[in-house]
Amino acid sequence: MNSITEQTFTDLALLLRSQRSDKSNLERSNNDNIDIDIYIGPLLKSHFTYTATAVMGGARMVNDSQRLWAMPFLGQLTDDCRDFDEDRREKSITPVTYFVEHNDSILNPFFVFLFVCEDLFLESNREKDTGAFLGRRIIRTLRSLQNNLNEFLTIFTAKLHPNLYKYFLSLINLFDRVSDPEKSIFRFINKFAINYSFNHRKVETFAYDHLHLIEKQITIKTNDNNALVRGINHSLKAGGKRLRPLLLLMVAQIYDIDIERIMPLARAIEYLHTSSLIFDDLPAQDNAPMRRGQPTLHMSIESDKDEIPSSLTEGRAQLAAVNLIAHAIRLVNVDLKQQGFSYKSINRVTAELSQSMDELCHGQFLDLQAARLKKSLTIFELDRIAELKTGKAIEIVLICPVILVEQDETLDIILERLRELGKLMGILFQMKDDLLDVEGDIQETGKLPNIDLQNQTITYVSLLGIEKTRKRIDAKRKQAELILDNLWPQAGTIRDILRHICERKK
Repeated sequence: MNSITEQTFTDLALLLRSQRSDKSNLERSNNDNIDIDIYIGPLLKSHFTYTATAVMGGARMVNDSQRLWAMPFLGQLTDDCRDFDEDRREKSITPVTYFVEHNDSILNPFFVFLFVCEDLFLESNREKDTGAFLGRRIIRTLRSLQNNLNEFLTIFTAKLHPNLYKYFLSLINLFDRVSDPEKSIFRFINKFAINYSFNHRKVETFAYDHLHLIEKQITIKTNDNNALVRGINHSLKAGGKRLRPLLLLMVAQIYDIDIERIMPLARAIEYLHTSSLIFDDLPAQDNAPMRRGQPTLHMSIESDKDEIPSSLTEGRAQLAAVNLIAHAIRLVNVDLKQQGFSYKSINRVTAELSQSMDELCHGQFLDLQAARLKKSLTIFELDRIAELKTGKAIEIVLICPVILVEQDETLDIILERLRELGKLMGILFQMKDDLLDVEGDIQETGKLPNIDLQNQTITYVSLLGIEKTRKRIDAKRKQAELILDNLWPQAGTIRDILRHICERKK
């Protein structure tokens, strides 16, 4: 009896929390946690309804996530879809009604409903009876909307996914035959779900699925693991965000390029990026003692300080940077060719990478020149340096997957727009870096603060001040989002990269 009482009170607490979530003011469309805020109520409420009913009915509780969470949640989503018109008129807050008012700010609840159905079907190993049950659930939900069906489908499918809209309208003739397993529904939903997940994910979830694939292959492996290789791997494994290879994989998915095929290019770009960071940290340039919370390579590394005295550390760092460039060349011209891409496209990728490194060097020199000669810079000159140093590296990530697969007359048009997007992202990245140099926490950034000030480096913050730099970030971000929306309107994951660049803490 005590265990039942404890369970009942636990679930009652969940219900009260869900009710608070239901009734709270959710006019916070800019809140990063809005999906959690709007869905937590229905999720907890449905879970409580099931468990409380089971406990009061004397049923044995089974620790089964489908029974405890997925099926009750599906039932709640079903009710929310069926009652959307009534809830809207009564101004009740549900995921469905909230989406109607703020359709860019939360996950599409109808898609969540469909994907929960699909997931349950797949978890059953496509069992026939489960498919029949879930197929009927979808058909009956649509049928229950009656005169509101067309409006419902228009709101939740027509604008962004017209094919899905047409498909569900075609199911109207099945409304009188809901007893049959609707396998075609799940074939369609599965295809749609894969495409949707590629283009509507957060950076964090994309990174969770793909970062380990990059990390698994990122280090240099040799038989002797000599001091030079250890130095290279120290820099490669120093806790980088892997933003560039992740962005490359996002673009590759838009063009249906298998990750295994594109991985040599992802590694090559990360090697070139790490090489540039090693050079950037050297005493002759930024003279940075730390990078990503670790000693920079020209400093003494604890693991091999006995073998590599201080008189060798800077030389090793220089050679490690050059060696990474050599590895990148091999990855593109040997490993990437082995993945079946055409020689023509690989040659163009190689040319673009060379141009990128050339412009990066020019940008870094302009930066050094301004710092060492105490040369004043205008905001436009600072933009140019950011375009060369940072924007070109992002641009190369955006355009290379496209070059590998697109060879028609539209290629140059697409590349021109991507180059502009890369420039904007580079400027945004540099402006945020300049802010972090002043405002960043060493625990977050892994770098000592005010390095730019100590080196008398001219930055956006030194020219504009903190507040104007923030406002300029907002303006440039809107320009970048406009290009992205016109070019890849459904690339939500890349849009989230923009958010990450502008809002990151390190």
